[in-house]
Amino acid sequence: MELIEKKEFPYIEIQLNEIIENKIFKKCKFNTCKLSYLKNNDPSTASIIRDCEFINCIATENTSQTGGIIENVLIQNLKNTGVIFLKNVLFNKVVFKGEIGKVSLDSKISNNVYLFDKDDGKYKITDNEIKLYDDFRINYYKNIDLALDISEAEFRYCEISYSIPANLIKRNPETQVLLKYEKIVKGDWKENKILSESILKYSFNESIREKSDVIFIAPIADKKEFPRYMELIKILREEGIAELD
Repeated sequence: MELIEKKEFPYIEIQLNEIIENKIFKKCKFNTCKLSYLKNNDPSTASIIRDCEFINCIATENTSQTGGIIENVLIQNLKNTGVIFLKNVLFNKVVFKGEIGKVSLDSKISNNVYLFDKDDGKYKITDNEIKLYDDFRINYYKNIDLALDISEAEFRYCEISYSIPANLIKRNPETQVLLKYEKIVKGDWKENKILSESILKYSFNESIREKSDVIFIAPIADKKEFPRYMELIKILREEGIAELD
């Protein structure tokens, strides 16, 4: 694998159909770096990062991935300013390890995303194209064994969308708990004032809306917030909402 060390990338946009693979980025800095997504409505044209490692790197808040596929990638000890949003991204064997900043992981697509056409350039995505992507996403996850491994990660903050199947995520059951849809939809948590008025409300509502399990992650690297999250996890277990792994 090619080693790239202590290099600053002021701007990168990985182009359609482009594949970045077999590289180790060590102590690099990424600023405003993006993955492109589709061409001519075809999800198979997504850009790909494959068989790479990002070790002790820094990413600015303007760095995000809006589309594309990340496969067989290690992200270890990532510092960042703000939240890094990895949206409309498909994950296959992506490992987060060590101390990680604030990240938001999401595989779904929405109608505020823009696509690229060889004749007309950039245009706003349509409902039909959303369905095309959703079908592609669902089929993609049906054919892999592991989407994410976060079991050795210590996040400052991490949210994972329902669009990444919870059963394809390896986690630390002590600080990263699985909340089951069938337990949430019963609504018993609404009778618990601490849960119903907490940050969990968003996760509960998403689970009910999408009829899916969700994962709730305590931010180990945020020493101030971590005890509060762990107290919520304790209550979730006592109420029978969090799985007892």
